[in-house]
Amino acid sequence: MVDSLSAQEYFGTFLRAMLTMFQLTLGTWVPVARILQETVSPYFNIFTILHKVPKLKKILSFPQDYCAFFSRDLKIIDYYLLI
Repeated sequence: MVDSLSAQEYFGTFLRAMLTMFQLTLGTWVPVARILQETVSPYFNIFTILHKVPKLKKILSFPQDYCAFFSRDLKIIDYYLLI
């Protein structure tokens, strides 16, 4: 009974569901994933993790892009200093 009440609290109306999906995307996603797992189905963990993977990939690739950008600029600066 308590589990269905917490699911209603997060997904009871359209606006609550929209806010919950915003929270899942940018905020604390663990409580939402836990409620979905316990009340609906454990398979919702797969969707939650797949929802987070592209963001994690982007965060981890940022330092590589940042270093590549500045190494290119440093090569250009070195080239003009040598001329």
